[in-house]
Amino acid sequence: MRNSTRGCLGLMLLFSGFMHISCLGEEAAEKNEVSSPEIEKLLLKGKDEDGQKQYKDALSTYKEALLLADKSASTGLWLKIAGRVAKVLDELNDFKQTEALYREILETSEKFHGKEAPETAIALGHLAEILRELRKVEEAESLLRRSLAITEATYGKNDPHVALRLSRLAAVLDRTASAKEVEALLRRALEISEAAYGKNDPKIAIRLDTLALQLIEQKDFFEAELMLQRALKIVEDAYGKDDPKLGNPLGELALLFLSTKRYHEAEPLQRRMLEIFVKDEVKTGQQNKDFRSDLKHYADLLRQMGDTPEQIKEKVDKITEPLRKK
Repeated sequence: MRNSTRGCLGLMLLFSGFMHISCLGEEAAEKNEVSSPEIEKLLLKGKDEDGQKQYKDALSTYKEALLLADKSASTGLWLKIAGRVAKVLDELNDFKQTEALYREILETSEKFHGKEAPETAIALGHLAEILRELRKVEEAESLLRRSLAITEATYGKNDPHVALRLSRLAAVLDRTASAKEVEALLRRALEISEAAYGKNDPKIAIRLDTLALQLIEQKDFFEAELMLQRALKIVEDAYGKDDPKLGNPLGELALLFLSTKRYHEAEPLQRRMLEIFVKDEVKTGQQNKDFRSDLKHYADLLRQMGDTPEQIKEKVDKITEPLRKK
């Protein structure tokens, strides 16, 4: 749970598991993928390591594959492998190397696919995300506006690809532009997505969540609450009441209640979110990346509500008890 909303949009787009899958699901099929059995074996090995979050091993494997790929003869294959290397570098928070590689990927994509190609729009977006992390906001904004223009020209102004570009641009402008400008981008992204997927698709929950955060920042708590309640219901209906994907709408709805000092309404939401994370960890063996910080925020909330240290420990222990029984 975050304590303030400024900059939340970028965090949600980059680090929330639910949103991460949605944003990175638009991989472009590369042309001219002349591979070899050795490279394919390395790519499968790297994918397995990546999936198990063994990022250092995956980086070494993908780099080995990249060295075997002929950039001039098999440019599409090189772009594919370089993209995987960059993604793992990003996971390892090596933003400087990630930036350098994404710049090379962009330059190569412009030469191979063309400067106005949709593949180049994707490369522009990836580089912009890293520049945002490095606080090179002006360049990130310029790249994203170019990416948006290419995408609109390629697919039309009401295509779901455009909604994704709008959301990423909003995440960058969240640090520099007016709240109303960011809100307008997010509302347009929501409208496009609703028209494309229907009003109850899980993708809509993502759009509602990010727009609600912006409204919380503007202290429009009434509309924000309606959006978050709607997002919560969409995710519950799609995945069930115990799915970790509920973490976003539950966490942001609790944030809204905290912002308006409705502590007794925030508490059950935070508790439910933590209980879901615990159940998932018992089931999968993987701890949610936000669990420890969210647990601390929950204890802080109980303290604000007047609980004694003993009462706080008892409530926290009750939530984490299934982990001790593993």
